[in-house]
Amino acid sequence: MKKNLTYLALFFAFFGILISALLVQYHNNPNFDSAFVQTVCGTDSDSGCSVVNKSTASEFAGLPLSLWGFMLYLLILFSLIYYLVTKETTFIVSVLWLSALAFIIDIFLFIYMIARLGTLCNLCLLTYLSTAGILIFSYLEIKKLQKENKISLIPSFSNLKSLSIPISYTILLSFVFIPVMGGWIYSMSKTAPSDESKESISNDPYKLISKAWEIFYKNFQKETAANLDDSEAPKKGGANPAIFVSEFADYMCPHCKYVGGMLKEVVNKHDENISVAYRHFPLDMECNPSIKRQLHQGACQLSYASVCAQKQGKFWDMHDLIYIKQDEWLKKGVRKEDLSDMAKAIRLNMNQFDACMAGDEPKKIVSKDITEALKLNITGTPAVYINGKKTAIPVGFFLEELVKAEFLRKKGKPSLP
Repeated sequence: MKKNLTYLALFFAFFGILISALLVQYHNNPNFDSAFVQTVCGTDSDSGCSVVNKSTASEFAGLPLSLWGFMLYLLILFSLIYYLVTKETTFIVSVLWLSALAFIIDIFLFIYMIARLGTLCNLCLLTYLSTAGILIFSYLEIKKLQKENKISLIPSFSNLKSLSIPISYTILLSFVFIPVMGGWIYSMSKTAPSDESKESISNDPYKLISKAWEIFYKNFQKETAANLDDSEAPKKGGANPAIFVSEFADYMCPHCKYVGGMLKEVVNKHDENISVAYRHFPLDMECNPSIKRQLHQGACQLSYASVCAQKQGKFWDMHDLIYIKQDEWLKKGVRKEDLSDMAKAIRLNMNQFDACMAGDEPKKIVSKDITEALKLNITGTPAVYINGKKTAIPVGFFLEELVKAEFLRKKGKPSLP
């Protein structure tokens, strides 16, 4: 039974090492290709993992906090192995204290995430689970030892003098190996892969773009289309397009501004083969119940203003003007008079605009979009759906190629050369 409990603690230590290594990689490169991380954290820029990763709490002494956790789990792993090999209780007692200290830190970090950041990092929670597992099973192991023979809960490192010379040297080497391994993991997370195939592609920009496009389109084809209701959404583009883009966006989101400009350019070039629908998902607590900490105060009011402009047939005029003035909203906030000034600038009927803004209709329309977005598990913006398939934000070149590929597919021709 003794070994079984220790092996369980060993499992959690190994699990903690793996998750910490992923967190180190995520810290230095949030977009790295890992299906597990994308499943646990999501792919949105405002996901819990991303918010925590950008916070000041993600680093300690200039290094990722996850790197310190990685080295701590390595130390615990070695201590458990040495305990199993030597039966020296100093090792298991040390594990108990190390895991207890780590668990206390985890509690403070958990409170910080909830109270200060208003979110949860799912990948971080897995490391907290690892720490709790180690703490529980090392404690149970010590309780069993105390029943068999009284042992001190204070590590007695003087007992290590009785260990054989090979074991002693192995322990010393472990203390050297741990920071070396930590440094290797950290440097690997910041270094791009350099195998021959990737190097040959990176040396040829055309090959790099072609390979990226091929991967993008194959992933797009594999996606399952969602049943989106864009019937009441404002649209621009062709009546029978090859691709239909639904963009869930926030007027105060800088990346949404970029995507909006890119979509506008592509529609201007391929107006008959692409159609774009704008869907509202303001990251503002005023109208979005999924937002637990304020991100873009005033974004709901901007959405309402664009809905009221839509009622007068000038949605895209208001849409473009709001994005032009985005820096103003981010610096000084959104005021009622600003909304009126924009309405006047695009020559809206002000009586109708004011009545619309005072009514419930824009709130209902925005709320409907938010409700659908939440059903789709959207947590950040922009969220782009192409022909109903959630898609990584494509660059303009990819979007144009996608228009051509889907047009050929509809004609029954090969989509990829």
